[in-house]
Amino acid sequence: MARISDYERASGSLPLIWVVDDSNTQAAFTQRSLGDQYRFERFADGPSVIERLVSSSPPDLILLDWVMPGLGGDEVCRYMRGTPQGKDLPIIMLTAARIGTEHIVLALESGANDYVSKPFEAEELRARVNALLRADAHKRGAIAERERLVAVNQLGSLLHTHRETQQVLDVVANWLVDTVCDGAELRVTPKEGAERVATRHGAGGPGEHSSSHELELSDIATLHVTLVSDAASGPFDAADQLTIDTGLESAALAVEAALRSEAERATTRFLEEMLGIVGHDLRTPLGAIHLGLEMLEMQGPPAQSSGVLARVQRSAQRMSTIVEQLLDVTRARIGAGIPVTLAKIPLRAAVERVADELRLSKPAAILEVSGDEVDGNWDGDRLEQVITNLASNALHYGKTGAPIRLEVSSSEASAFLLVSNELAGAPIPADELEHLFDPFRRGRNSRNPDGLGLGLYIVCQIVRAHHGSIKVESDQAGTRFRMTLPR
Repeated sequence: MARISDYERASGSLPLIWVVDDSNTQAAFTQRSLGDQYRFERFADGPSVIERLVSSSPPDLILLDWVMPGLGGDEVCRYMRGTPQGKDLPIIMLTAARIGTEHIVLALESGANDYVSKPFEAEELRARVNALLRADAHKRGAIAERERLVAVNQLGSLLHTHRETQQVLDVVANWLVDTVCDGAELRVTPKEGAERVATRHGAGGPGEHSSSHELELSDIATLHVTLVSDAASGPFDAADQLTIDTGLESAALAVEAALRSEAERATTRFLEEMLGIVGHDLRTPLGAIHLGLEMLEMQGPPAQSSGVLARVQRSAQRMSTIVEQLLDVTRARIGAGIPVTLAKIPLRAAVERVADELRLSKPAAILEVSGDEVDGNWDGDRLEQVITNLASNALHYGKTGAPIRLEVSSSEASAFLLVSNELAGAPIPADELEHLFDPFRRGRNSRNPDGLGLGLYIVCQIVRAHHGSIKVESDQAGTRFRMTLPR
């Protein structure tokens, strides 16, 4: 069938040679000289062979007489070379023995691949015909292989831009029909989950020839492929099978990758939904704990239980923080993002409040606030949540006893906050910096065993909700978080 190129002959058929000669006697001798290894068709003049060439499939080779009434062999050859059907056709010119060198040159310049002088020996004619057909077969094979590689590379490029399983199947089905068959059905049967199907029919007639393939995609699914070819195209040949096999190898890898990606996304979504459910359901018992603790404080607990009560209060507060973080993650990942309520807020005042609270809870902490006051339309509570997370993060990872610097600055359109600290150890590795704002990420040297690794992720989401940005740098001088907020 060879859809990529028309160069291959139908399997098992003999090469077709057109003999163009105004002498029936000479044409018959030419055929007898070549024997029964070929099929022949005769033409008595140039116009008849030209008409046939432009209206039907070309032969494998043409034997063209030099001297004919009307159009000569060189004129016919030159005309053929100007047509799509004849531009690459192997042509041998049959010349008279008496013609000179200049005519041989003219014959070759008109486009003939070779020439044989009459009268010729049968062995010489057979040798030249066979040599030219072999050379043409090699050339056509190289072109077909190049076209096959181009088609396979095109499939690879198409697959690279699609990630969903159904999209991958549709792309492969379209490519197969455009390249090598008249109809294709691809069916993926996962070990778990619903079956996916892609079907594409070309412009050909009913399929008379078919080719079935089954590929195991590791341990997660099976890819079933059925291809059909209509009567006009014929059965699939070796070149078709090579193209199909190569294309399906790429398709199998792409389908497997898409299935795994979809499974990972489904798992992630399930976990995120579970986080939201757990966080929401924990709020009620935590509220009751806080209320009970407040009542005990109002009643004045016995002196011997005051330490226990303080620890319970700290634990309840830590649980409340975790619950709120889980809910924030859920809002950011599967909702419309973390909600913000905008109002006119002074940034430096918010930084000062956070610094005062941290100094109370961590008396040894040194927090240095600098910069001029700057106002902007922000969510005050969320803004303090960001500042608290950044400053607390600096305390957890910073060098003990070294100051945490919080520097406020501004431009006409934006406000900036730089939170920096000296490091107790090595800088944050580059591979960690790339994922520092991902959820459930904790530094290798964290001194905060109670955290879930959600703080910086929530910081990033709050900043994004304000249409701002946040970046981090880490080197021997320390770690610096730079937040930018539009005013």
